[in-house]
Amino acid sequence: MASLFRVRRREPQIIHPASPTTREYLNLSDLDSRFPPRLHIQILLVYRSNPEKTVDPATVGGDSLARTLVSYYPLAGRIRDQKLEVECNREGVFFVEADADFSVEEIADEPHSSAPYYGELIHNVPGSEGIIRCPLLLVQVTRLKCGGFTVGVRASHVLMDGSGKGQFLKALVEMARGVAAPSVLPVWKRELLSARDPPCFTHKGCDSNRKEHKEQGSGVKKDEVRLTFTVDIRRKVNPALPEGYYGNGVVSTFAVTTAGQLRENPLEYAMSLVRKAKSCVNDEYVRSYVDLIQQKEAPTAFPGSHYVVSDLTKMGETAADFGWGKPVFAIPSTILPSTNFIGTVNYFIRVLGHNGEERVMVPMDMPEQAMERMTRLIQDLQVSKISP
Repeated sequence: MASLFRVRRREPQIIHPASPTTREYLNLSDLDSRFPPRLHIQILLVYRSNPEKTVDPATVGGDSLARTLVSYYPLAGRIRDQKLEVECNREGVFFVEADADFSVEEIADEPHSSAPYYGELIHNVPGSEGIIRCPLLLVQVTRLKCGGFTVGVRASHVLMDGSGKGQFLKALVEMARGVAAPSVLPVWKRELLSARDPPCFTHKGCDSNRKEHKEQGSGVKKDEVRLTFTVDIRRKVNPALPEGYYGNGVVSTFAVTTAGQLRENPLEYAMSLVRKAKSCVNDEYVRSYVDLIQQKEAPTAFPGSHYVVSDLTKMGETAADFGWGKPVFAIPSTILPSTNFIGTVNYFIRVLGHNGEERVMVPMDMPEQAMERMTRLIQDLQVSKISP
């Protein structure tokens, strides 16, 4: 199947900021350097052709990237050591120009990161997966045979989260459309999310979820299950983070129960656990969270069944119009640094239908047997909803 998705890539280029930028060393926050695993976050944007556009999208992409890096100059630098200090030295970012032998319609039915075309449209350039002394950003523009194109963006998670990536992408779009400067100027100020000295662990967070829902018994009822998700803290901390802050501004929280309780209780039970987990995230929760992970790196493996969900519908990717119109769909993904994560990660994303209608899609990636069972459960749920 992979042979159906052939992509011819030119040699990767190094794009530098279009004009002189400040040379300095910048510290990352403790949340940047300790919370996200040493991974990269990606987004693939897919666009249909526009007969009114005669310019090459790859040319537009390379030029606008250089101009965007003037404001986002730390992304053109390098992380110099394990302390994750950014050396702003203008060494540049990767840019890849490519041509594909397939059309938008040939991939429109598989808008997920496991599709065989995905890795071709965000190419794993040698040297692009590292953290130390490596380019921190990669952009690939691929022309499709139908006249459409794709834009793939990969960034180091230690420099930004999903909202930060969306902010950078918005700036990239604005530069492509001829704006002189980003409408939202980037703000560094990573010291706002550094650990306290001395650290102070005063918030017990959502541990009460676990205590309240322990259950005695055997078989499936004893199996702990955990729903983990991130909460944007930009307006949760006091004072709020400034507009334009593009570093990691999320913390994780979770709802925990047992498989037996989920089976025996109505949907409202699970929803109440999620609401409770979200409500416990406040300024003191965040400060204690940062203090804790500064002492010990956040775990990437958990006991029991673990399900991670991330809502990316508010990141703004589906509004990323470079001048050809909005993308048909935007597919996020991550490149994990190791395989010690136990569980399933799913994303809520927005896609555009053939009629331009915006919808929410949840691509699911799980073992084959679990997927078959999930399919049956969803089909049963649909039947029960339409039954008289």
